[in-house]
Amino acid sequence: MLLRVIFTSAGICLIVCCVLLGGAIGQQRALASKVIFVIDEKGTVAADITVAPNPAASGTSYGGLVILALPIALGKQAVITAAPDVTVSRLTQDRRDYTLLAVIAPMATSEIQIKVESAVQVTETSEGKAKLELDTRYRFMPDAERALLTLPIARSAFDVTVILPRKYDETAIVYRPTEMARLDERSFSLPADVLRRTGANSVWIVFPNPMARGLDVAKLVFSLLVGSFAVLFQIGAFRDRRLSWFVAIFLFSVVILIAAAYYTFVLAKGFDFLVFAAAALPNAVAGLGASIFLLIAKRRQARVTGYVTIDGAPAQIARITLLKVNGDERKEVRSTDGLKEGVYSFHIWQKAAREQYLVTASSSVTDEARGPVQEVTRGKQLQMPELKLTYRRLAQDATPTGRT
Repeated sequence: MLLRVIFTSAGICLIVCCVLLGGAIGQQRALASKVIFVIDEKGTVAADITVAPNPAASGTSYGGLVILALPIALGKQAVITAAPDVTVSRLTQDRRDYTLLAVIAPMATSEIQIKVESAVQVTETSEGKAKLELDTRYRFMPDAERALLTLPIARSAFDVTVILPRKYDETAIVYRPTEMARLDERSFSLPADVLRRTGANSVWIVFPNPMARGLDVAKLVFSLLVGSFAVLFQIGAFRDRRLSWFVAIFLFSVVILIAAAYYTFVLAKGFDFLVFAAAALPNAVAGLGASIFLLIAKRRQARVTGYVTIDGAPAQIARITLLKVNGDERKEVRSTDGLKEGVYSFHIWQKAAREQYLVTASSSVTDEARGPVQEVTRGKQLQMPELKLTYRRLAQDATPTGRT
């Protein structure tokens, strides 16, 4: 009988201990605070903070007050926002690697949400990479302030999540402690209890500098503009239809574009290579496009050329008009004022294999000259007969002059 009483009492005690322990664990989980650091393309860090007030402090004189220690030093440009019934004030300014905040919220609040825009800027390593470091041990906090962290209303431990600006290659990212878990292509997380077990003094992550990325984009745009300007030097060769020149350009353009595409996708720093090669790309694309155009035009276009003189000398200024002849109908196809030592040239697209054209020439000081109708074959060149212009003869004033 005595043994039964003893075992019964022991069982009750064990149950009570389990209930109390379970309640303590549940309360500890409920009190878990979280902070998410979001880094943008300019290297600016925003913080999303979730804080749960301590129920144990609700019956004290502290009421809804929470003292919050952040493992970063908020800059003067930081903007803190919270719900309308939540007040957030800084307790410290210009501290090294940490910030103390006082948060007042209604006592019935189960969770406090705080957002800090432009909280801090990432630093730059000696290698030019970006680094975000969190002093989770608050090593530079004086004892007077550290004593506040022992109060039941204080929060200084967080489940930390860091979200990078974009996806990076795994080899380009380094972080400590190594227990930090990668959640997805951009996000890394470290729970507070895991950090406590590691005994690490800080949490940091190093990744390619997003600010350098902006500079690379500017270099890329400028290189493309410079390369596009150089395309102008191909216009002369394009107008002259130098096919042998553009065959060579075609081959070089294909090689350049294939090499640029291959190394951009294969190299670990493909974007850096693209910035280097950008100046050549507009020329390569323009050369490739022009070469393809000329190869098509060689088969689908006809060329009409001719020679214009004024009183036997090569005409420098004259209006040359190409007319398509269809029975009695005359339709203007092309016209130009551009003559090179009296020579004109037209490139025309032809639907039919053979079509008929004639050419006229005129100017403000000459009569009009009209050539004969000629048949033009698609894909061929036709030399029109010479057009001979003559200056108009001005009538002379026949009134005699003399003394009155």
